[in-house]
Amino acid sequence: MRKLPYVIFLFLLLTNLSHAQGKILLAIGPTISYFPSAENTRPKVGISIGIVKDFHLYDKFLLSSGIGFASRGAILENRTIAPYASQPTDAYYQDIHGMLCYIEIPANIQYEIPYSKEIKFKPFIGPIFTFPILDLTHFKKNKFYKNYIPHQSDKSLYDHDFEQESVFNNNVTKVGFNFGFQIRYQNYGLEFRYVLDGRKVYHFDSLSEVSYKMHSMYVLISF
Repeated sequence: MRKLPYVIFLFLLLTNLSHAQGKILLAIGPTISYFPSAENTRPKVGISIGIVKDFHLYDKFLLSSGIGFASRGAILENRTIAPYASQPTDAYYQDIHGMLCYIEIPANIQYEIPYSKEIKFKPFIGPIFTFPILDLTHFKKNKFYKNYIPHQSDKSLYDHDFEQESVFNNNVTKVGFNFGFQIRYQNYGLEFRYVLDGRKVYHFDSLSEVSYKMHSMYVLISF
């Protein structure tokens, strides 16, 4: 029942988009995401693709909305990970390649600044509704750590146990915040968007919890 308001919002948005006058544009481009509070981490590149439409509100103010798919994640380097408890064997440093896929619905207020008759500059700000739909997190073995013996080795040395996978259900539907600007030439646009996600988007159930908030940069071309 908690997701019912989001379902209603999605239905109303699609209805408005289908009856709106003017052109609905396709927006596509890369996403670059990172964990600002994590140590030994690297950004990861994903992709965003969706449809967008501008609605005139008042004077030079517009509402920009749409619906799209986006993949976002980051890399956590050199995490020590224990193997299955039933398999006493060597353990390794691992890189955790976190990646989640979302359905996203932005609702941004734009202010149109004409540069010429055909070129317009549009800064924007607003909420972004995100629905997690798929977890593509995986682990990449980096280098040998030491021999791990179940029930004898000190588990506090490990960030993650192989028996505990990413808890996808913790990545709940939530409203984020985004801002940026767009340069529009006729029906073509170049957009730079920064997304602040308040969720701790990766959660590994172990003594040393891996759980961080994620920020993302989008570079989108619309046509």
